[in-house]
Amino acid sequence: MKTRMKWMALGWVAALAVGAAQAVTFTWVPVSGTNDWNTSANWTPPGPPGVSNIADTATIPAAAVGVINYNAAGPTFSGLNVQTTGSTSLTINVNAPLALDAGAVWGSGTGTGLHTVVTSGGSITSRYSTASYTMTLNGGQFDVDAGGSMMVNRDASPWTAWNVNGSKITLRGAVRMPAGSTLTGTCPASLGDNTSLTIDGGSLEADALSLAHNCTMLITANGGHLWVPVNGGGIGMGGGGGFTYLNSLTLLAGAITNDSYFLPGYANTWGGENNTAGTNYGGIATVTLSGGTFVQRGYTAVGNGRVGNMAVSGTVFRAANDFYIGGGDYLAAYLPNASVVVSGRVSIAAGSVTVTNAPQTQSSTSVANQGGAQFYIAESTPLWTGQRIVFTNLTAEITGLSTGVTYYVKMFRWNAYGKCFNVAAYPRGPSLGTATGGSAQWQTFPAILSVGNTATFNNGTRLASGVLDLSGGSLLADRLVATNGTSSVIRFSKGTLAVQLSMQISNSVPFVAGNGVDTAVLALSGGTHRFADGLVISTNAVFALGGTNALGTASIAGNVTLQTGAVLDFDFNAGTNDWAQIAGTLALPAAATLRIRSLDGSLRSMIPVLQATAITGDASAWSPAVVNGWKYRAVVSGNQLRLQRVLSGTVTLVH
Repeated sequence: MKTRMKWMALGWVAALAVGAAQAVTFTWVPVSGTNDWNTSANWTPPGPPGVSNIADTATIPAAAVGVINYNAAGPTFSGLNVQTTGSTSLTINVNAPLALDAGAVWGSGTGTGLHTVVTSGGSITSRYSTASYTMTLNGGQFDVDAGGSMMVNRDASPWTAWNVNGSKITLRGAVRMPAGSTLTGTCPASLGDNTSLTIDGGSLEADALSLAHNCTMLITANGGHLWVPVNGGGIGMGGGGGFTYLNSLTLLAGAITNDSYFLPGYANTWGGENNTAGTNYGGIATVTLSGGTFVQRGYTAVGNGRVGNMAVSGTVFRAANDFYIGGGDYLAAYLPNASVVVSGRVSIAAGSVTVTNAPQTQSSTSVANQGGAQFYIAESTPLWTGQRIVFTNLTAEITGLSTGVTYYVKMFRWNAYGKCFNVAAYPRGPSLGTATGGSAQWQTFPAILSVGNTATFNNGTRLASGVLDLSGGSLLADRLVATNGTSSVIRFSKGTLAVQLSMQISNSVPFVAGNGVDTAVLALSGGTHRFADGLVISTNAVFALGGTNALGTASIAGNVTLQTGAVLDFDFNAGTNDWAQIAGTLALPAAATLRIRSLDGSLRSMIPVLQATAITGDASAWSPAVVNGWKYRAVVSGNQLRLQRVLSGTVTLVH
């Protein structure tokens, strides 16, 4: 038997080398009493496909039922077309490496009874996609077991690498579309209508991931990993088709790593935008983050042209880029009908959300004109899709760009040139500039968390309302902006909100920290924090300048009111202390709690902590705080609130 198999293998190689045989379409017609793929008699003409020509294709007819076992690796062939439809019951077990030159189409209808299992010893590899064959799953169930794998590669052709329609997919093994990392193009994955994708300890790597109507994606409590690498098109939850879409993404454990944009609730151009008024097409995208880690490096826009809801109740969400709640992206789509709601909401009940980016000055290694001025950079350069940059130096060979103008990064790979990007006027707008050579230097910016924003469509703008609801957990941001009046809503009932550079709040109501019952911590540091309608520190809420156990200074523009029972948190050392300059009136209550720490063990007799344009009320009835055995009390002196050390012991007066 071994000798025969060796001869057969040599025969395949020889036939491929000669290349004389004409490509044939093989049809599965099991007549031998066995369901083995490599049994010659199970094909007409006798197979299997690929023995004589890599361009061979294989067809599993709609009438096929039962089980097909792919138990031993066969030769590479071009395309596989499984025509199973309706309620037919067909199972394909892939127990060995299956190699395709041009992809496959599994099933011909969303109601198919097709079930495909890639077992621990099996794998499917597709070298690239063609107009006839992508790696397409139409209906049925598709399982990749632990140890099993599927790899879909492609060249720069315009077809989606992995197209899924109405299927139930479970990944306990690995599915990879690594075109970007192998510099051969991009490999997007499209989850079509009524598709369910579950990552149950497995992994999915795709250059882009889009979710359509009634499409759900779940990473279970067993964990798993979704990765959209730097060259890709990000994660888009924008539906599809001419109707209101619903889709969802849920992370219970494991990790999501997305190096490009994240758009829950996007404007699909298939629906109401280009139809007559009153058709009322809309969409809702729901993101539920209950555990694990979500690393988001491209910009984020929740509710960007449609309705987006993101709830964080245990996940660590880290964004190294701007984060928009409601609008914020250049959509390049028609303006939605007036009756279509455009809004975003982010609710944080537990876990943590971080929206920070350390500004850096960076330089390109070279510049070339490939579809616009492209800047080639080292792999380790921390730059992501949608980041804002300003050029501090541009060589004369670059036209169409200017020093001192804010642009947005468009990140991708270009053939063998390595990591590169160009820039646009909007995060996803057309590329700008041309170049013949040279180099450039630029400055990146801190990340902005923006609530309620203007969405720019290709025929106008529209205000998208945004809601930030912090009811637990923690939120850390470089800059927090909510300036579109009643369309910019922030509710901060409990948890921790730390803003380390600046806030700008103008939404027709005072900014209130805390609900008066639960603990809420507002930590401000850095530059100027502007509250057009005032800042209120509620009962049991903590006002922590510089953060807790950290020193910091801040400027506050607007009136500040401390309610009875508010907590003031201050830190100091021998040389400096927390400090805030308030351009407005500071209103003090009859009773408040002092929380004071000496970070280096030193003691000081008088520490100024707040200075305002005017101060109403006083702190004479406040209980003192004890630091290293010494009492400190709050006192008002002119327009300052100070901490004064209280002398203890017996004082003898000498006349």
